[in-house]
Amino acid sequence: MGGREHDRVGAAGERLAEARALLGLSELDLASGDPGQAVAFARRASEFFRSIGALIYDVRALTLLSEAYAALGETDAAVAASTEASALNMKLKGDAQVS
Repeated sequence: MGGREHDRVGAAGERLAEARALLGLSELDLASGDPGQAVAFARRASEFFRSIGALIYDVRALTLLSEAYAALGETDAAVAASTEASALNMKLKGDAQVS
């Protein structure tokens, strides 16, 4: 693996680790009764996961985002995030069956 390729792979690994940490923080905030902060962390995690193509993790981030919105009483946002998570999950399952 050349220098640039190694740097690219290393950077993606760092972004994945950062996004997974954000997801963990979101889970902790939701469990400890701070759904507003959970929304912020889950949204950032989702953006990171998408940017590196880690879509299976994005399904979890979107699901957590939906749960946090529901805890805030923001039903429309909760349904939208849940719908997006379900659609992405179905896409990933369909892609897996084609491969």
